[in-house]
Order: sequence, then C-alpha cells, then structure tokens
Amino acid sequence: MKTDPTNFGFEILVTFLLPGILGAVAAGIFHGMTESQLKEMLDWATNAQFITSFFSLAAVALLGAIIASIQAVIETCILDRITPWCMGIDKEIFNSDWNYYVDNLQRLKNPYVSRVVLFFQFETRLGLSAIILGMALLKLSCSHATLAFALGLGFYIIGMMHHKELAGFRNRTRSAASHTLKSDLGDAMRPSAP
Repeated sequence: MKTDPTNFGFEILVTFLLPGILGAVAAGIFHGMTESQLKEMLDWATNAQFITSFFSLAAVALLGAIIASIQAVIETCILDRITPWCMGIDKEIFNSDWNYYVDNLQRLKNPYVSRVVLFFQFETRLGLSAIILGMALLKLSCSHATLAFALGLGFYIIGMMHHKELAGFRNRTRSAASHTLKSDLGDAMRPSAP
C-alpha cells in the first residue's frame, strides 16, 4: 500500500508538529519562562541556523509524539469505553467491529474515513495540547488560560464526536458484510430447482 508523500507530510505537520509547538510553549511556561523570554525564544528560533533549527524541530516533534502517545492511552482507556455506551452497543461488538475493520483495512480503504481519522487525531491531540497550555498559562494570565482551555476542550469534544462517527462506520460496515455473508450462505444451502 503506497502512501502519498504530500499527505504524509501534512499528517505529520497537523498531528505532531502543531500539538508539539503548543507543548513546547507550555513546557517553557511550566519551566518558568516569562512572556519576554518566550518572545526572545521565538526570535531566536526564527533566526536559527540549520542545525539548530533541525534540533528545535526534532524537539517539537518529540513533544508532539509524546502528546500523541498520551492521547492514544486516553483513547484506549477512556474513549473506547465511553463510545460503545454512547452508541448503545455492547463493548464486545465494538471491539469486534474494530478487529474486523483492521483485518480488512486494505479492502475497506475509504478516503472519507481516512480524512475523518486525520481530523480525529488532529482534534484530540491539539485539544489535549491546548488544555496543557491552558494549565501552564494559569501562571501568566487567567484570561488567556481560560481561552486556551476552552479551545482545547472544544477541539477535544469535536474529536470525541468523530471517534463516535468512526465507530458507527465500522459497525455499519461489519453489519453489512455479515448480512452479505449470511445471504450468500443461505443461497448456497438452498436446494437447486430441478
């Protein structure tokens, strides 16, 4: 299965680097940087040489990967438990739908679903990093902290809605495949007319 390099670069930018940048700002604030020091760091980053820029980008990407890992744990431990309950389906069916989808991913490739997955990753990771930034901003400004926290929470809620939409897609796909299989088996078991 080939990956379009332009899509891959966009996915990296959106799902790792943007949350990583917010994470880097939050880490600086947690570390005790003032607003003027943050501005100096931004000026330094824009005028940095190649090797310095490379290491800065690597650090931001690492923070983005850490945020993505934290989000993966939240998805597994919380979202995957809440979503079946919200949809009114059994947890075993939810897991079975996921396993069926993964097992048939090559055959079930769908550009719309791929975009929804990308948005889900972007929204939840950016939301999580904005919430972390909001907690850090409490040291500097309550109004900015509230804004960052509200934006983060909004992004995260929209991501949760996309998580539910994806689960519904998997459930419908598996149900349709199961119905087709039963129909095919029924036709094969029927005696042929003389």
